[in-house]
Amino acid sequence: MLNRFFDALRGREKSVLQPAAAAPAPALPLDELRARLLRGDTAAACGELHDLANRHPRNADVLALYGAALLELSVIEQARAVLSAALHLRPDHPEALNTMGAMAAELDHPADAIGWFEDVLEVSPNDLAARYNLAQVLFLNGEYRRGFDLLRARHELLWGRANQMAPMPMWRGESLEGKRLLVWCDWGGLGDHLQFVRYVGLVKQRANPAAIVIGAGPEFARLFWHVTGSDGVAPPGYAPAVDMHCPLLDLPYLFDTDLDSVPAPIPYLHSDPEETARWGAQLAAAGLTDSQLRVGLAWKSTGGAGEALIYQRMRRSKSIPAQALAALNATGCRFVSLQMGADAYECATTGLTPFDCSAGITDFASTAAIIANLDLVVSADTSVAHLAGAMGKPVLLLLRRESGIFWLHGRDDSPWYPRMRILRQSESGDWAPVLAQAAHWLGRAAHEGADVIIPFR
Repeated sequence: MLNRFFDALRGREKSVLQPAAAAPAPALPLDELRARLLRGDTAAACGELHDLANRHPRNADVLALYGAALLELSVIEQARAVLSAALHLRPDHPEALNTMGAMAAELDHPADAIGWFEDVLEVSPNDLAARYNLAQVLFLNGEYRRGFDLLRARHELLWGRANQMAPMPMWRGESLEGKRLLVWCDWGGLGDHLQFVRYVGLVKQRANPAAIVIGAGPEFARLFWHVTGSDGVAPPGYAPAVDMHCPLLDLPYLFDTDLDSVPAPIPYLHSDPEETARWGAQLAAAGLTDSQLRVGLAWKSTGGAGEALIYQRMRRSKSIPAQALAALNATGCRFVSLQMGADAYECATTGLTPFDCSAGITDFASTAAIIANLDLVVSADTSVAHLAGAMGKPVLLLLRRESGIFWLHGRDDSPWYPRMRILRQSESGDWAPVLAQAAHWLGRAAHEGADVIIPFR
């Protein structure tokens, strides 16, 4: 078995338990503790697992779950040691292998992560979590074809069945002559929905349906009405009169997408002309004219109340502290805040004094109308970056070291958005060099035009 276990043990003999033999696992409250971890009660559950591990140092199940809890708390080296101990007891332990892969992915080592997840599938070929995790890391390596195939494991992992809308049949790529299709936003963040709605027009071309209805939240309703191939938008929970359905994230698999065949018909999202004109008048009244580069800013990723701890951690690591934006002060640009909610006021102390649009933004159609009036957008890894990229605006994407799954590992460009340049952290949490690079590109763009930022491919 291709196993990273021996690499994990190498050089860590003192930190890894070395029992002579594994003992039978006693009945322990591991399911209850795992459920508490999923609910976000991580610190308390981790404390109990610490006590359990001390009482049962030869129980690989206890150690594997304890290692997963430590990883949730970002106690990396201790998590590595505990997981290595679990694998010393049981080299084929799926949960320990899976968590080792998750840790490698979090540390931005996709090749190592792929190895760990492959190990899980070697001993447990139908492990849904490993298939799902492996898919996400394959995307970082540009292995899209296999990644999108494995991503279909999310149906059973998240909902317990392959066809969430059974008995309505799922579309598998066949002709839709005379039939109506529902394409619905099933998984991922708002940015993922903006990224993959581009496939709706391709469905229209290939399958010739009588109609395509997009199932999406109210934040997308006005914007997605105008997507090529769309015949309407249905809100979540509403069952339109359709014959078949297809989850949005299955479309790249059905179109056999790989790194060299990413459909990039930019722009595929458009703003309403009248709303665009209204925002243009507001920006002009505020003194933002064509004489200076007009730059949109979005620096924080936000989620809903009660979001799982793992997503809260991810959003914090993706978000840029507002004070770091002060590095953009001397670029000669005028800034427009595309940030929503209370976060919109954060950069008031940075000296940027951006025009605040938050009071007038009601949905993504509003944001699109503002972006249509801008020359360039600077954004953290948020839905704003996807929207601007889909509209064909030049985008500077400011990315954390732990790359999002659809931003290729180590690249400064994106096949999904040809007019985007990616600026990445070299050290986790260190935004200063990234903002210095952004200031450099904005300075050039202010003198040479926004297109100067577009990477040469």
